[in-house]
Amino acid sequence: MKSLFKNLAIGLFAVGVFSQSAFANSQYETEFEDRLRINIASYCQANRSGRSCIYQGSFTVEITCSGSSIRTDANMIACDGYEDMTIKTSAPMLGIDNGAILTHRRGTTYAATSASQGYLGLPENTHEITIDGNSEDNPELISVDINTGIPTYIVDNLSAASNSLRFAYSGVLRNLNDFESQIARSHRGHLVRFKSVLTDGIDILSELDDDDQPVYGIVHWKVQENSRMIVAFGSILDELLTDYDDIERLQYSIRAMRTLVAQLKESYGWGRSLSGQVSRASSTLLEVVRLELQELGGIKMSIGADVSVYSQLLTISAQLKAKVDSSRSGDMRAQREIFDFLDAWNSSAWQAELDTLVNAGPDVRNLVTPKVVMLLQAMESLEDLTDAGFELPME
Repeated sequence: MKSLFKNLAIGLFAVGVFSQSAFANSQYETEFEDRLRINIASYCQANRSGRSCIYQGSFTVEITCSGSSIRTDANMIACDGYEDMTIKTSAPMLGIDNGAILTHRRGTTYAATSASQGYLGLPENTHEITIDGNSEDNPELISVDINTGIPTYIVDNLSAASNSLRFAYSGVLRNLNDFESQIARSHRGHLVRFKSVLTDGIDILSELDDDDQPVYGIVHWKVQENSRMIVAFGSILDELLTDYDDIERLQYSIRAMRTLVAQLKESYGWGRSLSGQVSRASSTLLEVVRLELQELGGIKMSIGADVSVYSQLLTISAQLKAKVDSSRSGDMRAQREIFDFLDAWNSSAWQAELDTLVNAGPDVRNLVTPKVVMLLQAMESLEDLTDAGFELPME
């Protein structure tokens, strides 16, 4: 099966999770034609914690003092002890309003030179600045202006999101590399497939253009398809690896995998559909199978081919999925419909069609091959879970 995937492959992502508080802090925000002003001082009056204050609303603003705690005075916040204040934002700043006139010192560092309140305009695409505390006054801040007018920051943000996603995949993969030998042999196939789709995702997101920018943004279909498979196989592992939750040396790896899956599900809005709250391992795989069958059937229909065998598999798999979802155990082997699905999959008509998909001609290969790979990976996992006897290409 691995050689088949390799041969098929030869033939062939800052979006983050929206916080539930995204609009809860709108009372601190004022909209202008080209900017959103966030009264960070007012917010931090009640929400600072030690050296930092993190605002999460339409955008994220993080204020950090280098050594001392944040102090609030009247309508502003300050860093005590003439320490540095760092301001980071999730979208470019247009400027800040502070309690002293600031002058540029070097790079993204500014220094307070007067006790008079001043407004500082910032260069385009500025996400972070530091107010130097080694000056005539404590670093102070009243408000931050975020660029919401001319959206010059989109490319930067999407590129950053692609890099963030790649780093997340790499981190989870690194934590799983020593994991395989620690789990039961019956679970290793699922882990291998999860690691395989993580590696595919890293490869997709690592591809750069001539300007060293990611070729594929996080909204590209290749990235989304790969993320969907990561969620699917990760959800299967989430269920299977509950037996290892009490093994201390494995807990970090399991938690990293589960967090990645949860973040992807929420970010892409998959909710209760793909690998959703009611889905179990077998149901998750059936949903992947059904999605790939639908898309492959659509491609074949577009070229005028007979799709009756797809319709039969989709109907039977829908019945099986409904039964699995409604059962208390979610065990697909306990459902009578598994045998109907097995017969339809192993039928001579479908096996002949599957052979044409694996050996698709150049006119449709680029469309068909990625979906066939996903379909067969999901079916291989179904076979591992059920031992039902699904016939799968071996070469």
